[in-house]
Amino acid sequence: CSGFGETLVPDENCVSHVMKKRNLSNMKRLVIVLVVVPMLGMLTISALLIASKLDTYQNARATIHLTDQATKLTALVHAMQVERGQSAGFLASGGKNFTQTLPGVRETTGAAITALGDAHPTLMERLADLSTQRLAVDDQALTVPQMAGWYTGNINAALSLSSDALLLSR
Repeated sequence: CSGFGETLVPDENCVSHVMKKRNLSNMKRLVIVLVVVPMLGMLTISALLIASKLDTYQNARATIHLTDQATKLTALVHAMQVERGQSAGFLASGGKNFTQTLPGVRETTGAAITALGDAHPTLMERLADLSTQRLAVDDQALTVPQMAGWYTGNINAALSLSSDALLLSR
């Protein structure tokens, strides 16, 4: 601990100085271990909790979407059932019954179809000839079983999609 070019003989001050340096170095390590390691643990636990919450959030959003689709599909099913019933009454009466209400029921069915958007292309493909069916009903060109068969097949297709959506939301 003496100056340059001198023989190194440790004195009491030198030993004290070296010991202080070592103690500071050890204290720095201790502080790092006592602060950084728990912080890394907390960060790891926080990251895991955030990932879990994100997964829960994504599942909730998917459930909301599927429930929305199921609600829209059941609205379509109901509208088509009403339209099927009034169309059956219209055909069976030779065009005398439901002349006033059938146009409004058809509008409701159309709105339910529009509300679905592009979510179910296969169903939309099936419903593409709805206007043809309606014209055939208006012209009395179908029997009640023919008309009911077309509506029932499409209603069953929509119900199947609706139940699938609800099963996926579980």
